[in-house]
Formats: sequence, C-alpha cells, structure tokens
Amino acid sequence: MIKDKGKFKSFRLKHNFRSNTQIQNYSNIFMDDVRAYYTPCEILDEIQYVQFNNGEVLNFIKKWCNEDKTIAFLVRTNSDGAQYAEYLKENNIEMTYIPHSPLDDSNLESNHVWIARLTATYLLKKNYSEYDFFDEIPMPESYELRELKKLLQNINKHMNDDREFFKKCCRELYEYLGDPIDEEKYEQEIEKLLETISDIKYLPTYNQQLYKHVITTIHSSKGLQYDQVIILSNDYFYYNEFKEQLHYVAVSRPKEKLLVLLNNHIYIDKLSECVKKTSELGFDIEIGNLITKACTIV
Repeated sequence: MIKDKGKFKSFRLKHNFRSNTQIQNYSNIFMDDVRAYYTPCEILDEIQYVQFNNGEVLNFIKKWCNEDKTIAFLVRTNSDGAQYAEYLKENNIEMTYIPHSPLDDSNLESNHVWIARLTATYLLKKNYSEYDFFDEIPMPESYELRELKKLLQNINKHMNDDREFFKKCCRELYEYLGDPIDEEKYEQEIEKLLETISDIKYLPTYNQQLYKHVITTIHSSKGLQYDQVIILSNDYFYYNEFKEQLHYVAVSRPKEKLLVLLNNHIYIDKLSECVKKTSELGFDIEIGNLITKACTIV
C-alpha cells in the first residue's frame, strides 16, 4: 500500500509536443475536456479545407503534399482504405495501404491477447527480435530470456507448417508466460494470429516505419505521428461520441499540416458550434483562427 498520499501531486498533460500549436488548437477545440487549452496564435496554411464534389481534388492534393515528408491519409474502415489506395494509384498518387490488423479487434480483449499481438509483431516486423519481445513483456524479470527465445524460434520455424502444430507451439508460449488461459478467447486469438501472418497485406501494418506515404485507418494511426495528414469530413460528426473521439485521434496525428476534404456541411456546423463554446470561455476566436479555406472545386 502507498502510505503518505499527501506527498503526491497530479499533473495534466496540456500539450501534444509533437505537433505545432495550430494543430494542438484544432484538435483540442472539439473536445470539452481540453477546449480551455486553446492558445491564440497566427495561422497560415497549417490547417486547410478544400470543398469538392469531383475528382479534380486530386490535383490539389498533389500540390498540397510535400513528398519529401511523411503523409497519412486517414480513413474510417479497412474497406475505405483499400478503395482509396486503388483510386489514388490510378491517378498517379502512390500511397501504401496499411490495413487494421485482425488482432486489434476490440472483441478480442482478454488478459492474454497481448501475447498474440506481440507474436504477430515478432513474426512480421523487420528487425524485431526475441530481445524486443522480452522487453515488452509485463514484468520481464519473471522470465528467462533463453527459454523465451526457444519458444519464439519454435513458433517462427513452424509458422508455415501444419496449423494444429503451430497452435501447439503458441500454446507453449502462452503457458510459459503464465496467464490463466481462457480457452474460447485463446482459440479466437490464435485464429486471428493465423489470419494475420498468412496474408502478406498485413506486412505493412507491422512495418509502418518503412513507408513515408500511407493510407491507414484512424484506429491504426493511434500513437503514431506524421508530418502531414489528410482526412475526409464525412467520416465524422453525426453527433456521435465515438466519432468525436475518432476525429480527435485523426486531427492530433499531424506534426505540421492538416488537410480536410470537405463534402458536407455537418463538419463546418460542428466546428462552428465548438468555436462558439470556446468564445464562451473568454477567447476572441473565429473559424479563421483555426482553419483556412484553400479552394472550392466543382
């Protein structure tokens, strides 16, 4: 037990230090609990929107992007990602599609799903070794590196062999790492692990560091940062809390520039509502302090 609780202080992280102030303002403005962190600053072209209703928007995207820096086009679903990647490729905009891993399905959550996720990373990520796996284990001091290496190398050796034998190798790893096994969850996790490592389309998912220009799901972008980010307005704000959280994740990913592809009025309506709420906190603020209109394409 912790005795002397009075000696502890709590701190709240107010800034995303990886992003510029303009990006921080824009991401915070939509969320009730961080809106008060708005910091007045000059805005140039850091955050822009373009209204469009035809394919000519692609020419604008080409001009907007700095190809020497990282770019992410963030979409809501895997099917959207595959569709847009193909569409952009047909129009000479090369972006690597990075799908959401089957192992990141929220329905899989258990006390041992992390083992399957780390195993997939070990099998698919370039230059990811048994030592990296060991470092990510909760309380690694409870285990022997030598034994872990043996178990992982056995899984790697048999990943393309008989499915049942592969499952047996995985089971040995699960049992060694000590969590009581929920049999139903275990079967689900191993099936998803097999699905993941058997399809080459998931290789980029575990090697995102190798790609500068990507299309990926908002969920898969969590914890990552890109110099430039593009989003679609119709992925958000049908006054749904889940979509508001998705939006926050998406617009807090860029370090330097954000582009909103705008094809409905709901997005601007929501932005206007958030500007009004910020004004009520005592800030002199208009939409133009947050985002600028690049152009309209009809």
